[in-house]
Amino acid sequence: MWFDILGFVGTGLLGVTLVPQVIKTYQLKSASELSYVYLTLQTVSNIIFIVYGYFINRLPILLCNGFVLLCSVSLLVAKMKYSHNDNYERLHNSSV
Repeated sequence: MWFDILGFVGTGLLGVTLVPQVIKTYQLKSASELSYVYLTLQTVSNIIFIVYGYFINRLPILLCNGFVLLCSVSLLVAKMKYSHNDNYERLHNSSV
């Protein structure tokens, strides 16, 4: 029982680590600082942990990684959506 509480606290803290980045990315409408490799690895690892959490029947692992997966996918979408903005700014700033 106590280890489940510890699991919920730890995974809850881990789950919110990407929230500031998601907020900043959508506010700035720029994801140039984000790496596709990082986002892809983060997404794949979350999927693996969700499957693992399901098979060992651990709700904290499922909830946390489900939330982090949601954040990771939203950053990946932002990276694809705003990449044209980042390219335009880079070209525009280099010609000035």
